Amino acid sequence: MGITEIKIHYRPIPRIAWNRQLICKFPVAWVELSSNQLITVSGILNRTVSDEAVIRSMLGVTKKVARRLSSFQRYSLISLMAFLNRYDPHDTFIIPSIGELTSPLSRLKDEPFAAFLFAEHYFERYMKGSDPMDLARFVACWYRRGAFSEQQVEASALELQKSDPEILRAVALNYHLIREWLAGAYPAVFEVSDRKQTQTAETSWLDVLDAIVGEDIIHHDDYAALPVNTVLRFLNARIKESRKHGKR
Repeated sequence: MGITEIKIHYRPIPRIAWNRQLICKFPVAWVELSSNQLITVSGILNRTVSDEAVIRSMLGVTKKVARRLSSFQRYSLISLMAFLNRYDPHDTFIIPSIGELTSPLSRLKDEPFAAFLFAEHYFERYMKGSDPMDLARFVACWYRRGAFSEQQVEASALELQKSDPEILRAVALNYHLIREWLAGAYPAVFEVSDRKQTQTAETSWLDVLDAIVGEDIIHHDDYAALPVNTVLRFLNARIKESRKHGKR
């Protein structure tokens, strides 16, 4: 799906019957959002931005142009954003960097499984309690200067707390899309995870892993250092093989 081209007619000077035409592009899917537009979308969902600010961001027009649009034009543009009502799979962090901290590659390439475990932990805590520090720690699991470590998470989280909170909330919003992609790529793993995690609010991914492969995976640090896609691919195949032989 391509970005929708929009032709806008407006009066630069309200009292003069002369229309000007602008040709702009308007995103109609998550994958089409730029970094700034994703931050704006986060503001929409958190009710921290006005309709005028939304239109300016999505169309890339000035405040003066946005104010010249009619109520019907504004309504028509906002209606194009119906995609916000659903989370579509997307394998990339849209915001490439926050300060000097950079995002992972697409498909979480080369990201260690440990980063995923820690990120999931802090993401779930943030979603349940909205603690700003949990949000900062979650973002710090993915946005880094170098290799992942627990010490790096704490240091980067303190740095990220100085950033615009809407940027961090936008990353969390982006992660919903990445989780949808992960669930599509490794459906068996996330099916077991969802079922396991509904049993108790205290269930962690380590509990989920224990249910899938037993204690072997938990007590070997080698697994934590493996690429996340390698481990999830292994787990997905393990679950499918177990089901093939009639095990639960």
